[in-house]
Amino acid sequence: IAKTKSRITVAVHDPFAPFPAEDIKRVTGLDPDRVVATRADVEAVNKGFYDLKSSLQHAEKQLTESRIATVDLGNQEFLSKATDLDPAAAPVVKALDHILAYAFEQRASDIHFEPKRGLTLVRLRIDGVLHDVHVIPKIVYEAVVSRIKLLSGANLAEKRRPQDGRTGEIDVSM
Repeated sequence: IAKTKSRITVAVHDPFAPFPAEDIKRVTGLDPDRVVATRADVEAVNKGFYDLKSSLQHAEKQLTESRIATVDLGNQEFLSKATDLDPAAAPVVKALDHILAYAFEQRASDIHFEPKRGLTLVRLRIDGVLHDVHVIPKIVYEAVVSRIKLLSGANLAEKRRPQDGRTGEIDVSM
């Protein structure tokens, strides 16, 4: 739950259970500190992280398979079965929902998606400071942006000009 230059803090729900301090030190290179948290809190953090990670991996796999299939013009039977993952597909929806839920829990005022060459950095503005929270593959980023545009009523086809949209109580600027 926290990390400094020389220490890492790990939350556990059972302080009397065996604690793999040596393994944590060997893997991270940091001295571990153990703190007690409720089982629900530990499970919520684990579920949120791994659900987001699996949603991103599933979305990336589906999008990559679709993109490869559309490039292969030699196999028409395979091409006819290929479908692009639309913004309403389950992995993209889950990934965006996890990002939005985490931002809400952290009371973030802004969510920034910063596209780089092969990946996209997700950053949250919390108390005026931008925090790096996740990295998503570029192919998934495009689907997430399409999902945000769809939810906010923005033009899906427009990619060059800035757009403003609104969904519920969330203002969107692209």
